Amino acid sequence: MIESAIYWQGVLDINQRQKKRLAEVVIKTETPCTKLAIFGFSYKKDTGDTRNTPVTSIISLFLD
Repeated sequence: MIESAIYWQGVLDINQRQKKRLAEVVIKTETPCTKLAIFGFSYKKDTGDTRNTPVTSIISLFLD
């Protein structure tokens, strides 16, 4: 059981690093006056809530 928890935590860590990497690449390659369109920012299934959707962390990185 502990091994599977460690495995899945590793998966979550990799996913988080990939989001950060994506944001860094976009920020490095953008030019002045660049406009970004964010696709994938939608309500979670069967809710009216956008908190904790994966794209919110990427948007936060862009804003920082």
